[in-house]
Parts: sequence; structure tokens; C-alpha cells
Amino acid sequence: MRRFSRWSLVQLRSGFAWAMVTLAVALSTTTALRAQNLIQNGEFTTDLSHWTPLNSLAASKVYRSSLGFDGYLEPLKGSVVILEARPTYNQFNDVRQCVSPAALPSSLSFRAFAWAGERSSNGAGTDAEAILLNYSGANCSGTVLGAHDYRQAIVASQIEYSANPQGPDGLTRWKRLWFSYPPPVGTKSVLVILQVVKRFPDSSAYGGFDDVYLGAATPEDLCARSDLYGNGFHNCLRYDQFSVTADWKTPDGKSGHGTAVPLTEDSGAFWFFNASNLELIVKVLDACGLNDRYWVFAGGLTNVEVTLTVTDTYSGQVKIYKNPLNHTFTAFQDTNAFATCP
Repeated sequence: MRRFSRWSLVQLRSGFAWAMVTLAVALSTTTALRAQNLIQNGEFTTDLSHWTPLNSLAASKVYRSSLGFDGYLEPLKGSVVILEARPTYNQFNDVRQCVSPAALPSSLSFRAFAWAGERSSNGAGTDAEAILLNYSGANCSGTVLGAHDYRQAIVASQIEYSANPQGPDGLTRWKRLWFSYPPPVGTKSVLVILQVVKRFPDSSAYGGFDDVYLGAATPEDLCARSDLYGNGFHNCLRYDQFSVTADWKTPDGKSGHGTAVPLTEDSGAFWFFNASNLELIVKVLDACGLNDRYWVFAGGLTNVEVTLTVTDTYSGQVKIYKNPLNHTFTAFQDTNAFATCP
């Protein structure tokens, strides 16, 4: 669902004509985002072209279903269904696609819809997950970059024990996967894996995916929230209006993205090297009643180079604050940061 700013909501209330104009803008924006999809055949319209199955065994199948997620005001076009039923622990099957454009965006957004189901006497033991691996070479060659992959998962217990995305009431049991992240420096291609994992030997695991998207992140993607998880690189403050990221660089040339630690609705922290060692804290305050501004305050316990980026996801305005290398982080209070009050 597209998020509108409070100003857009005021426009919607002002009359039918404004509502039609705003709706037209929203639909054209959605269409533009879909047109920039780096994934080929992400809707599985007629077949599974551009996707490579990991296994095609009798007990480990991948096939196209005529059922799909009815999203983005489009008719049903199909989906991919993955089966894993080999009688041992921790088996998995997947489909995968390598994305290797001429140039990757500096920040990527991944979106998809998924369902998971199983037949088992042991309880929940099935995951349907999306995994993104970042490669140093084109066509998913070279080495995998970054300390970890980027993934989100849903489990069967959070939907229901079924081998079909259509429940008994006819409603589709789809869940949204949605996250954004900055690819590690040097990334030339991304391997997108849609995977179903089976935990127990006496179960049959199923999962489905549809409307798979990978492309440049927009302001609304920065604080993307899937149905089950948040986003690990962004502190999303003031009810997701403000996205805050922290990039770091050490004297020996190493660099990375700070991991976000949400604290309150207004404040969050970041760690760089170890989860037990917080390096930075930031907060965004609503001072619209004082000087018609949102304020940004930050303080740090580090002397590495830091680039703190604060984005108003409603307006798209960005403020960047830098701490030089080998300089003790200087706390600041920017009481003139964002003139975007409603």
C-alpha cells in the first residue's frame, strides 16, 4: 500500500477532483516503479522463464501455479510454487535469478508476496524466504560481498497448515516481503533466491512467490516494513516519516553500513562492529509547534568517519551530517533541519 503524506491526505479531503488527481499521481508513480524492475518475469505470467530451479526431483519440485497475488490493481497472472518433501531434516529447494545490470542503484528495494504451508505432525517447520547475495563480478561471478546475505522469511505457523495459498474461505494467505538495503561497495550483480526450507523429515513443505521486484529504492522504501519484520539498516523515526542511516569508514580503509537499533518512536542507535558496542544515537523531534521545523539531534562514541543521512520519506528531502576520520564525534542539535511541517 502506498503511503501518502499528511498534505496529500488534506488534498484528498478537499474534494472529489483533488482525490482523482492524487489517485492518478499515485497510480502513475506505481507504474513507473514497476517499469524499473530489474527482475525479469517477476509475475510468472505464463511460465518460469528467467528463473532457474535448484532441484527437479520427484520429491523436490518447482512449478507455475495459475493462482497469484492480486496486487497493484492487476488481474491474477500466476505465481511460482516450490515443493520440498525429501524425508530428511533441513532440506530446501528454490528458484533463482541473477540480476546483472550495467550499473546497480546505490540503494536497492526488494518486494515480493509469499505464502508457506506444510503437512506435518511435528508442528511448524517450513520457511518461505527471499535471499539476496551480492557478487563482486558481473553475472553473479567472483566473490560474495558483505558479512551476511540479505533475507526475509515467513513460516508456515504464521499462515496455516495448507498446501494451497487459497484458504477454506477463499481468501489468499499471502504475506508481504519488503526491505531495502545499500549493496556492499563493489557489488556488480545480485543473485535473487526464492527458497522453501523444510525442517522435519516427516513433513511436506510448500511455498509460493509472486510480484517479485528488485530496483532502486525510493523514499517510501527506506522505511519499508514487511508484514513481519522491519529494516536492519534504517532507524525509522516519527512513525516512519524519517529514515536515518549511518555509514562508517576506518583508518585502514574498511567501510560499512551501521546496523540500526530502534529505541523509541523518536530515537534510535547504531552499532558498527559489534552488537554490544553502540557507536551512535540520533533522534528526530517534532518542533512544528515551536519554530515550524523538525529537529535532528545526534551524539556519538566513536572517532571513525561517519556519514549520517536523514531522509524525510514524505517529502523526499535529505540532510547529511559528516564526522571526519580520526575526529571524536561532535554532538549536534540541528533545530532548523526540516521545514516540512504540515
